[in-house]
Amino acid sequence: MNRPTRKGLNRPISRREFLRLSGTALGAALLASCGGGAAPTAAPEAGGPPAFKGTLDIWDWEFPVREELVKKYIESWDQENSDIKINYLVYPWADMETKILAASSAKNGPPISDVMYFWRYDLQRGGAIEPYPDDFVDWNDRVSTPFMKDENGKIRGFPSGWFVDMIYYNNEIFEQEGLKGSDIPTKWDDFIKLAQQLTVKDSNGKISRAGCAMNDYWQHEYLWQGLIYQQSGWMYNEDGTKALWEEEPSMVALQFIQDWYNKHGIDSLELPAGYGGFCNDMAAMFMGSGWNTGFFLPEFPQMEGRFDTAVLPTFTGKPEPSYGLASPEENWQAFSNYPDDQKAAAFAFIQHMMASDERSVEWALAQECSPDSKKVLSDERITTIPTIRSQAETMKYRVCFGERPIEAEKLWRTMFDQVILEQRAVKDALHDATVEMDKVLPTKKRYFTERNYTPGA
Repeated sequence: MNRPTRKGLNRPISRREFLRLSGTALGAALLASCGGGAAPTAAPEAGGPPAFKGTLDIWDWEFPVREELVKKYIESWDQENSDIKINYLVYPWADMETKILAASSAKNGPPISDVMYFWRYDLQRGGAIEPYPDDFVDWNDRVSTPFMKDENGKIRGFPSGWFVDMIYYNNEIFEQEGLKGSDIPTKWDDFIKLAQQLTVKDSNGKISRAGCAMNDYWQHEYLWQGLIYQQSGWMYNEDGTKALWEEEPSMVALQFIQDWYNKHGIDSLELPAGYGGFCNDMAAMFMGSGWNTGFFLPEFPQMEGRFDTAVLPTFTGKPEPSYGLASPEENWQAFSNYPDDQKAAAFAFIQHMMASDERSVEWALAQECSPDSKKVLSDERITTIPTIRSQAETMKYRVCFGERPIEAEKLWRTMFDQVILEQRAVKDALHDATVEMDKVLPTKKRYFTERNYTPGA
């Protein structure tokens, strides 16, 4: 695993980190040539057999679990739709973002493509993708519906699931310490005390086993945002033109992360980053979302059966006002540069892959994520899987912020370096980041959806 260097936390990105990066400046510039803000065409209706006959290309990037599912669905589609062939094209993951943004700006995107939710907003601004049909699915059953509507009330995303942060714990270490998973507190103050109890230091006073590992840029970002929501705060003002990072919820959240290392002493930047410490018995607990499991089990097969999970603590010890952030694992989009019959066929295939209770379960199990169907959240096939259960239990109290501005990540990386490595005052680091963010926020329409959150909905 890559470790943070003394120069900062901006270590070389992993495969999964690349997949979660926002659109590149090049991609944004290319999409500007689409005439961003162009009115979308009316969404083709999903009902009835497709009139189109021919071949539909579908683009994706390398991810074996997803590829296996898609191939399965293509096979079942072929049995029912002999007139429409699906040509499934899988590209190296490092090429996909640039490829899809460039193709879309040139109006020659594929009929269907897998689209990361970080990329979707530039595609949407550029008029490159279609809204989902009104009759595609029962939208009232979807966790995502409040966060996926555009200004015209059209649905713009259909997640195959959600990733949210939770606590992984090593059940062998817990047993040695006379603890059970049920001993993990639901309130942050009490959780910190448990993590301190589980922290081990060597004879030089250095941490050799973290009480709870959080040593990863992405977890810093997601937790900071989530802790703002745990306090009923917001990231942006109502019209999306100003960052609210100098308000009290943001300051409390960032101070919490600085104290994690420098006051409470339950984690160390000298330990392996991300799940590396946890999987080498150098952390009793680890904070992360479900996608981690799908990556660390192949890398560390010895962890099979040695861990379990618990829901993320909150400041109140209760779900209200929120457990924090939720990140959608968006999948397929139909592109606008095709005739209506071809777009209708594209949505019919997406519907075949995604729009049923059974499909919701299959996607959740394959990706170790919480399902987007409210009915499926309590399905016993979901609730018996620890990593999925601990995410699904919290979904009614999770906030999706919508667009993640591409300009923000550089500011956030600098901010976390300043407060964690340099121990700079939280107030000063947040001020600098806010000033820079406020310069760029009004330069284009933003799709922030955090205020659509209703606790327990």
